[in-house]
Amino acid sequence: MCKTFWLARVVVPAFNCVLGIDPGLKGCCCILQNDGVIDFFDHEDCNIVEVIKDVYFKYKPDFCLVEEQQTRPFQSARATKTTFVNYGRIIGCLETLGIAFQIVSPNKWQKIIPGLVSSKEGVKHKRQIAEYIGRLYPQADMYTERGRLIDGRSDALTIAHYGMKHV
Repeated sequence: MCKTFWLARVVVPAFNCVLGIDPGLKGCCCILQNDGVIDFFDHEDCNIVEVIKDVYFKYKPDFCLVEEQQTRPFQSARATKTTFVNYGRIIGCLETLGIAFQIVSPNKWQKIIPGLVSSKEGVKHKRQIAEYIGRLYPQADMYTERGRLIDGRSDALTIAHYGMKHV
């Protein structure tokens, strides 16, 4: 006689806390916890290494996703140098702190957004990302009091969401 066993499938999030980093000049770090708690750390006027260090000691993220940096057409040599020096500092800081991380291209994490227009459309592209992630996380504080999108926040949250749900 054959016995049948029924197993309940329980979906457990792979990570309790993910750090998403948009390393741009006006970028942002975003902590996303599996209970929906979100915290942003804008690093436009700050030392990115200090920001990551503070985030690490406060939240102890399980995993980090960093958006891959690329040169832009007609970008000056000075701007390119600044971009890649900061990018290297981010990677070095993550390695020093022992935070597991993955570098993800913008094309890869943006694929989770249905019907996203090309990045060549600038403001419309950014707005679509913010609207998509805003529907998933309505508690996210991505706008100023006047309603202007705070640069880097929607990207950093979407990168963290990608890490939480798709990695």
